[in-house]
Amino acid sequence: MHQELINPLSMTAKSRAHMTAVDASLHRLTTRETEVLILIAQGKTTKEIARALRMSFKTAVSHRYNIQQKFHPHGTADLTRAAIRMGLVEP
Repeated sequence: MHQELINPLSMTAKSRAHMTAVDASLHRLTTRETEVLILIAQGKTTKEIARALRMSFKTAVSHRYNIQQKFHPHGTADLTRAAIRMGLVEP
């Protein structure tokens, strides 16, 4: 199933262009944002991310917001696909 989600051949041209922009945005993430993205891709909630990274819930929310501003994703699935494609997490 994961293969279908990230298979470029099954994506529309618009979807491929969007994912290329998402991949390019990964290079603009801070180290902490990258850590948060990895946990998002692993399915962690914001509360779980805050606990795992020993930060306040509000700080975790801020990191999520900053990631979303850099990516303009269509949802968590876009962030997860980008993290998989960049090798940050395994499918």
